[in-house]
Amino acid sequence: MNFNPKIVTDGLVLCLDAADKKSYSGSGDTWYDRSESDNDGTLTNDPAFSDANGGCLVFDGVDDRVDTSENISFGNNATWEAWVNRTASVNTYNMFMGRYLPYFGLRSNNKIIFSNLTDGSQRTIYSTGFTSSNNTWYHLTFTTEYDGTDTTSKIYINGVLNNSGSYFGEQGEYSQGFAIGDGCDYLNWYPFNGKVSSVKIYDKTLTFAEVLQNFNAMRGRFGV
Repeated sequence: MNFNPKIVTDGLVLCLDAADKKSYSGSGDTWYDRSESDNDGTLTNDPAFSDANGGCLVFDGVDDRVDTSENISFGNNATWEAWVNRTASVNTYNMFMGRYLPYFGLRSNNKIIFSNLTDGSQRTIYSTGFTSSNNTWYHLTFTTEYDGTDTTSKIYINGVLNNSGSYFGEQGEYSQGFAIGDGCDYLNWYPFNGKVSSVKIYDKTLTFAEVLQNFNAMRGRFGV
């Protein structure tokens, strides 16, 4: 993996970057995974490409999404990361990454939300003391870490720890696939209206220093 030597590459199981021509050329239906896991994404319902900020996909908030070819396996210790820019809130959750447990979204009340499955129960953590703005780029990261008894979840915004919480049990992996730019429960979809430029998943818990490293490696592209 020689695509961006400044980011953390150890533990990557998904790495999609619309500014990397080897990941997305600017046209076509495939968003190629630059990790070694070959979890390529298929563009569904034609999300548009924009060359803004080096390159990003634009989701219409109706039915655009990217579906990966496989479920993403991440285990007990994991990290989810994305550069996102919401145009408008179009539903309660505005899911930009995941599908259903886990999912990562921007709520209509402008809080960041991450929800996953721990010890068979849905667990949710929100950002605190933070109000997101539309038409603004954010580097959003969520980590989980299992200590043998509890799973600790953390939300980082632009490389800074925002909130954390611990829950009994191990994190479970939901076998309903993985999507970008949309997400659903059993009945309802919660599409994202805005831009997504880069998406990463690690099968390890990034440290604060590693989260900050990834933020600093790409922040210049987004004017943050």
